[in-house]
Amino acid sequence: MSDEKLAVTPGINPQAVLNHFTEDERKIIHRISLDWYVTNGGAELRLGPTSTYRYLLVKPINIFQEMFNVEREMVVIFSPYDKFEPRTLDAITSAANRPSKTQN
Repeated sequence: MSDEKLAVTPGINPQAVLNHFTEDERKIIHRISLDWYVTNGGAELRLGPTSTYRYLLVKPINIFQEMFNVEREMVVIFSPYDKFEPRTLDAITSAANRPSKTQN
């Protein structure tokens, strides 16, 4: 087995489904994809009857992996709320505990 890592470059996985995001969120995702690799379009999360979040997974590109010693995917949460709420932490935990799939 080789110690050589595959290059991770900015972009969006062609299999990532992004149609559940709003137009503004898709613009943000496009901007994120200029510096990160969007691996998974995630899903919409419902926490209780009124709390809805959308998330995606991103992977740091090689330079970020080297600079920050981080290689794993990270959760990006979109929250429709004006203020940070503790339930947002629940949404992050819920998204992080879902199995990572290439297509959702």
